[in-house]
Amino acid sequence: MKKFCVILTLCLLCATVNAQSYYPMLDSVSNVWHHVGNVIPVRTNATATNCFYPSQFSFFGYTAETSGDTSMNGLTYYKLEEHPYIGGAGSECLFGFMREDTAAQQVYFMDNQFSPEVLLYDFSLQVGDSIYYDFLQSSGYYYDGYFKVDSISVMTITGGPRRVFYLRNYAAPLPAYPLMWIEGVGHPGHVVFTYSENASWGFGWFTSCNDGIPRDFFQTLTCFEQSNQNIYFDTCAYQQAQLWGCFFFEDSCTYYNLFCGSVQEISAIYQLNISPNPVKDEFRLSVEAARPAGTELKITDLSGKVVKKQPLMLHPGTNEHTINCSELRAGIYFLEAENARSKLVKVE
Repeated sequence: MKKFCVILTLCLLCATVNAQSYYPMLDSVSNVWHHVGNVIPVRTNATATNCFYPSQFSFFGYTAETSGDTSMNGLTYYKLEEHPYIGGAGSECLFGFMREDTAAQQVYFMDNQFSPEVLLYDFSLQVGDSIYYDFLQSSGYYYDGYFKVDSISVMTITGGPRRVFYLRNYAAPLPAYPLMWIEGVGHPGHVVFTYSENASWGFGWFTSCNDGIPRDFFQTLTCFEQSNQNIYFDTCAYQQAQLWGCFFFEDSCTYYNLFCGSVQEISAIYQLNISPNPVKDEFRLSVEAARPAGTELKITDLSGKVVKKQPLMLHPGTNEHTINCSELRAGIYFLEAENARSKLVKVE
């Protein structure tokens, strides 16, 4: 009986491991894949016309971003738009449509010409299973054919532990490059890798990083966000940019530097909240931040005079700080940190 109980316990443990949560790739609010050539990403606005799928190397960086949904053939798809970092208004375009079957753990893509949808990712596959791919460019880095799952491991990214799938087309001419999927993120090159440029350009890309991630695509994924939350960040992409001598390193999706030009920065702080308000001797300051940052809190009176300063160290998300204001006289003040401002009422 004891032996039976041990076997039963082991089976239950195995079932628990196999039943781990699936992390969807398509969040219902927003999904943004930031790619870099030699432009480090920054958010942009977009209009939508049809994309011309890339056929040659480009140094330009851009985002691929879901924008709204549409219903076709009784199924709901997210529009996938491409937002270049340079080129001006009108250069944004509609890349295609994506949908996800979370129960089946599968992600599908339909191009902007409304061709039949293709199965882009299947995270239900097991080691030894295969999936067939046709590439828009049928030779080069990847070749059309069946890709077999060689192994499945776990990678800890910004969003937490994720399964990583390694696949290979063994019928392709040598060298047969590995294909990689990251659960909840996609391909570390382009999210729709079957329609992106199918070539290995070299240029010494990422030779300083030995982590097994194939980065030969010119469309290199540096960061993936869902609902303004950083899910994936490729440290190696920024290290390589540093080697070119034009970029600084920051674990964030909100910076860029174009061809060694000036650095533009988006404020780290979304919002300042005060409680209680009115206050007496101290108050609780809640700061919503987009990225790690060091900043300074300033308290000014109605004339604009700074009456108190305090340094703040921020991490992404909600930051809580207790601020002593017992030295302030009763009156109305303003709290300022970067571009965020809030009103404070002080009582005796």
